[in-house]
Amino acid sequence: MHELGIALEPDDRQLEVIFRQMIQMSLWGNAADLSFLTRVSISDIQRQLAVSKEAQAAKHEFILKDDQDAAWNHLKSIENGRVDIVLDNSGFEASMLALSLLRLSLIASTSLGLCLEFLPPVILSYGSPKMIPWFISDATPFDFKRFYSLLNQEFFESVDIGDSPDCWEHLSVMVERWKGYVEKGVFKLSVPDGSPLGGDTRGRADFWTSPYPYWDMKNLAPPLYENLRSSDLVIFKGDLNYRKLTSDIKWPPWTPFAESLRALAGSFPILSLRTNKSYVVVGVDRTVAGELDARTGDTWRFSGRQVK
Repeated sequence: MHELGIALEPDDRQLEVIFRQMIQMSLWGNAADLSFLTRVSISDIQRQLAVSKEAQAAKHEFILKDDQDAAWNHLKSIENGRVDIVLDNSGFEASMLALSLLRLSLIASTSLGLCLEFLPPVILSYGSPKMIPWFISDATPFDFKRFYSLLNQEFFESVDIGDSPDCWEHLSVMVERWKGYVEKGVFKLSVPDGSPLGGDTRGRADFWTSPYPYWDMKNLAPPLYENLRSSDLVIFKGDLNYRKLTSDIKWPPWTPFAESLRALAGSFPILSLRTNKSYVVVGVDRTVAGELDARTGDTWRFSGRQVK
């Protein structure tokens, strides 16, 4: 991302490579949540998040449904539009919030005079937090607001960040860029960042922490539904959002994703990024599902090794 900021003529291929890296880090980063960290070292996490060409090739067999090409082509087609990210975790996974912002930064950079020739400008990028830390580590408005202060150099003074003398410069450039996006309204939360936990959002965020599946959004949260219909792409992060998208039903794993969305299908473009941590799985080739069942029983559905 730093190279994008200084390159004079970043081409379409360069942008695509960075986009794929962001997607890969998000996919594998979801495997590093609190429930999987009891015996994991920092080096294990670094290997998990590696996104080099070789690392991506080594992990490709664990991606059960790869729509990166379709996602990239759709993103390139957006003109003067909007991208939403329905956030999942903060806490240790604040790094995942950072990755969400990196994805938005890649998108939003086009609206600030960079890469206009190669990627039409997306002028608004929204993040949708939860109004309570529903599953302990869920991102809330406070997390979004505090995140930038935690990236100040003083916060990391006692941390060994490696040998690169440019590390602080790159971090500073990125953080200032993000702050500028917030000030200009390029990055926004779906609710005010000062909203108190459990506060009334007039239907804009309470639905995320309700017991209802997302297909019922139109009936139960009309303001939220109509708002998302204005989006050109809604990215849902994490296993919990995936389960609510698919109604947490024990679908046959080869059920088409659109079918599992039920009434929500076709309402707005959806990209769901998820590490398998629960039984519900859809969109997997029938042959692949059969091979995995024969090899591992049903553990592949919730072990955290496979992603979609």
